[in-house]
Amino acid sequence: MNIHEITEGRVSDRLVLDKEWERQNSPGPTPTVPKIQMNYSVVINGKVWKDFPTEKKAMAVANSVYNKNPRLRVSVVPK
Repeated sequence: MNIHEITEGRVSDRLVLDKEWERQNSPGPTPTVPKIQMNYSVVINGKVWKDFPTEKKAMAVANSVYNKNPRLRVSVVPK
């Protein structure tokens, strides 16, 4: 057995130990967050401006935008 074989064995053992330590001490895969489905869109002057999950939230934003500038045509449409 020569010095090269000894050092190669130690290096490969060290790499295996490092991988095992990382596997045991890592937090794991990040949990997936379910995507919120956007069912309603606020349309300003015929162009989709923003999407919202509920009609109530979309209407609140549409009314707010309209109250700030009554010359805009603001509407809420389902997707």
